[in-house]
Amino acid sequence: MKRENDTQPWQDVVADLGATLDYSKCPDSIVVKGLTSFSEFTIGREEDNPLPVELSSFTGATTTAGVALNWKTASETDNAGFVLYRNGVKIASYQDATALKGQGTTSNATSYSFVDSDVYLGESYTYKLTSVDNSGEIYEYSETVSVEITETVESETETKATEYALDQNYPNPFNPRTTIRFSLKQAGRATLRIFDMLGREMFSKQITGSAGWNSYQFNASGLNSGVYFYQIKASGYSETKKMMLLK
Repeated sequence: MKRENDTQPWQDVVADLGATLDYSKCPDSIVVKGLTSFSEFTIGREEDNPLPVELSSFTGATTTAGVALNWKTASETDNAGFVLYRNGVKIASYQDATALKGQGTTSNATSYSFVDSDVYLGESYTYKLTSVDNSGEIYEYSETVSVEITETVESETETKATEYALDQNYPNPFNPRTTIRFSLKQAGRATLRIFDMLGREMFSKQITGSAGWNSYQFNASGLNSGVYFYQIKASGYSETKKMMLLK
């Protein structure tokens, strides 16, 4: 490292000034080649400044409500909160989600969680975090979480049903995904079947649902355009409705 005088900042003689170092006379001396002026010298190194939020873990897993994301910080400095991205697109921010608000400055470990319910069967998603300090500075982290959705069933337990029921799918017509909502009188297994106009079974799925309203994201990417029928069977109950796939 060199500087012209004690009023000037230190500079890396190699990275900043293009000089070369000759270590052949180490440990007695190091020869600096390529400089044309006298200066003050010292031995040192540049280090990256640590991120103000020390992220110790970041994980994700599929649940009946969607993708559950969990992360933990070992310490935080001036942390306003986090911004969460899915496949490069922002989906949640500390500015509108209380769960993503930071702890300011703390040396204590802190756990965070967020559920992404806007996911679809058969799709893969990659999640990434950034933190934002109170001055608006954004810090990125290299850690990512990748999740493949093999089944998504959402249970709306706050709205209890007293009887079995099957709602009209939405959207309808659809392409290629649609949501099928059904209610169960009690928690248990239900069977979802999809038939074409000729009565041929095109899809069948055993679903474990909660008492109350449940929903299933159906992906018809492997089917042709046309009219289909979807049916729910559970504990002696059976109901069928019509839906239309338009590609």
